[in-house]
Order: sequence, then structure tokens, then C-alpha cells
Amino acid sequence: MTAVSDPPRPALSSYARASTTPAKLRLLLASLVALCLIWGGVAAWVVSQRASGAADVVSTSEPLSLDGQQIYRSLSDADATAATAFLSGGLEPIAARRRYLADIAQAASHLESATAAAGHSPIARDLSTLSKGIPVYTGEVETARANNRLGLPLGAAYLREASGLMRGTLLPAARNVSVLANAQLSAASGRATGLPLAVVLLVVAAITGYVLYRAQRWLLRHTHRVFNSGLVLASVAAMVSLLWLAVALTVARADLLQARDHGSAPVAALAQADIAALQARADESLTLIDAGGDDSFQADFLTVQRRLGPGPGTLLTAAVIAARGSPGGG
Repeated sequence: MTAVSDPPRPALSSYARASTTPAKLRLLLASLVALCLIWGGVAAWVVSQRASGAADVVSTSEPLSLDGQQIYRSLSDADATAATAFLSGGLEPIAARRRYLADIAQAASHLESATAAAGHSPIARDLSTLSKGIPVYTGEVETARANNRLGLPLGAAYLREASGLMRGTLLPAARNVSVLANAQLSAASGRATGLPLAVVLLVVAAITGYVLYRAQRWLLRHTHRVFNSGLVLASVAAMVSLLWLAVALTVARADLLQARDHGSAPVAALAQADIAALQARADESLTLIDAGGDDSFQADFLTVQRRLGPGPGTLLTAAVIAARGSPGGG
């Protein structure tokens, strides 16, 4: 009794060398299904990248950038206010005292929110410097204030030391926080509005459309059917999804760019001008306080004054240009 062997299975390479029409149809079907899956995967990936970038801008990067600017602004104003109040001699004006305390409280509040948002990013090191340095600065200011109320000249030395700590350590750390946060905001905005991802999507869509068109042409030659319901439905679905993605991504990109150009960019430019004005105010007060003949504060005042403007290439001019077209820009 002879054993009946199983019929040999067609090798995988035979599908690639398909010569009969049924085999070609099976190969065409498998290729179209794989291509449609690739198109869907690429589209989903592009949408997820755009959505992730937009969510990062709204929930993390932009608030962190604003916190960095507000920390810098509050500390600058606190330093200028402390120096101005010191000039009054004895008991400083109540308004100046309240303004100084409000600046320190606001800086601490924004520092807390920035620390929570930064996590373990490189910004955390500068935030740690601020957390350790602000109590030291306020302690030196209080010592200067106490000596000033007693009429002791040692108060001016403590105030100069506090201002040196502010300008040499705290403000550079706050500036680094703002710079790194702005870089993080630019990167997130680039993911949400960048064109390379859209180009990838269009290339894959073009390849998918071309293959669907060639498949229908091949079926027309071999089956003499003008339209294939399955391929027509697939083509319509691909065009509708492409149109929907194009409209959605374009509208989202336009909204994010408008928010940047008429929101965060003018705020950043105005904040830089405001900070420079506060630094010049502090330099002016410290020049009057210093009795040792040191003209470094006066030199810094003149440098900041030239950088502030008005005039071409100055901070005030940049703020005016950035605010054009935005609400309140005039």
C-alpha cells in the first residue's frame, strides 16, 4: 500500500513571479492592503506628533516660558524697588515696602509652578539655584534695611552685596530658565506647526493614490471593467481622509502661528524692554547709594539705556514691531 503524499505547496517566490491572472490578483490585493495600512499608520503618526506638540505648547512649554519671564521680571523689580526704598533713609515708604514684598512673593509663586512643570529637565538646575539664592538675597536686604533704619553706613554695603548676588547669580539663573523655556517652546511649536511631517504625509498619499490608479488601469485592461467598486471606494476614502487631514492640520497650524505671533512673541519682547528699564532704575539708585566712587553702576546704566532705546535695533523698537497686529498693539 503506497502512501499518498500531500501536494506540494507553492513556494513564496511564486507569488512574486505570478504569471496567472488569479495569482496576480492575489498579489495586487495583498500589496494594496499593505499600502493602505502604511498610509493609515503614517497619517496616525503625523497626527499624533502634531497633537503632542500642540498639547506640549499649551500645557507645559508656554506656561514654563511665562513663568521664566515673570521670575526674571519680579526679581528685577524687587532689586530696583529695594534700592529705591533705601534712598529714602530710615523708614522706607510703605508703598515701596509692599511692592518689594509682592515682587518676592510673585517670584516665589512662579518659581514653584515652574519647578513643578520642569521636572528633571535641564531647567531644574537653574530653578534650584533660584530656590536656594532668593532666601539669601532677602536676608541680606533685611539686614541692609535694619542698618539703614539705625542710620548705620553698613547698610549700604549689605545692599550692594545683595544686589551683587541678584545680578551675578539670581538674574542669570532666571535668564537661563527663560532661554531654555523659550527653546523648549520653539521645539514644541515646531513639532506642532512644522512642514516636514506634512511633506511626508503628502508623499505617502501621492504614492498610495498612484498605486490605486495603476491598479484600476490594470484591472481595466484585464477585465474590461471601467470601475471596480472596491478600488473606487478605497480611492474615495483615501481622498476624503487626505482632505480632512489637510484642512485640520492647516487650521491648527494657522491658529498656533497666530498665537505665537500675536501672543507669546509680543509678550516676550515687552518683557525684555520692561526688565531693561527696571535694571536701569536699579543702577540709578545704586549709583546714588554707593559712596565709594565705584562708577560701575553708572556705566551699566548707560549701557542699558542704549540697549533699551528708543531707536533702531533697540528693545523698545523690537517690542513695538512685535506688538503690531496684536490686540492692544495699536
